[in-house]
Amino acid sequence: MDDSAFKSILDGFERTRVLLDGWLGFWTWLVVVGVAFELVFIIWDFSEDRRVWLDAATHARIPFPARPSRLKLIFEILSVVFVVAGVVGELRIEARLGTLETYIRQTNEDRVAQLQKEAGDAAYSATIAKGAADVAVRDEATLALLVSGRQIFDTKPIKALRLNSKLVYVMSGDTEEAKSFCKALSADLHRIAGMNTKPSCGSSYPYSETVVCGSSLPESGALAMALAEATHVPFKSIPCDPMYPDTGLRVLIGPKPPFVIPPNAKKAQGSSHK
Repeated sequence: MDDSAFKSILDGFERTRVLLDGWLGFWTWLVVVGVAFELVFIIWDFSEDRRVWLDAATHARIPFPARPSRLKLIFEILSVVFVVAGVVGELRIEARLGTLETYIRQTNEDRVAQLQKEAGDAAYSATIAKGAADVAVRDEATLALLVSGRQIFDTKPIKALRLNSKLVYVMSGDTEEAKSFCKALSADLHRIAGMNTKPSCGSSYPYSETVVCGSSLPESGALAMALAEATHVPFKSIPCDPMYPDTGLRVLIGPKPPFVIPPNAKKAQGSSHK
């Protein structure tokens, strides 16, 4: 039941209460009239008795009784009827008013409970909607990261690199995403870490995975760890193939793998989305 239905019921109860209040006033006045008649008849009886007493005292005889007044009898009966009917009417109206007040109080309690439930449902729906919106934003951010090209999200790990070897060859296959990532990585390593980068992006040689190799495994491992932290892409550290000369470090960029988006990357993407 909605609030308009409760309001309609309460309006009906209010009209009934006004009507009963009117009837209560009527029965009350009926009692007042009956009691007033009784006072009149008391005075009337006193006057009649006094007249008879004076007549007997003046003439020293007992007068013949006067004929009973029918009008007086009718009014005396009506006065008693008015009082009895008024009291009974008041009792009935007060009982009905008590029942009506109970109905009004119960309806108001049901109305308040309904409004509180609707308010709670609205707050719950708002919470659900906000949660769904937040999930949608996060899912959108995650999807955008998954379908977009690889990139550097955090430059701090690269800036913190302290390598003896400053020569870095950055190579990739001929896919557009790999070439774009290769060029960006080469430029950032040169700009942020001050390395002497030699990009060879778009080689026809297909690299099966993304690795860092070099003659010094500690240095290639440090570079692989820094790049993995900066790009959220798994970089492996391996010894270089004998086909490569034993100078510098090499970053071999393979095809883009499926990867898990870390929380800080989601947060960064969500902030840029806003």
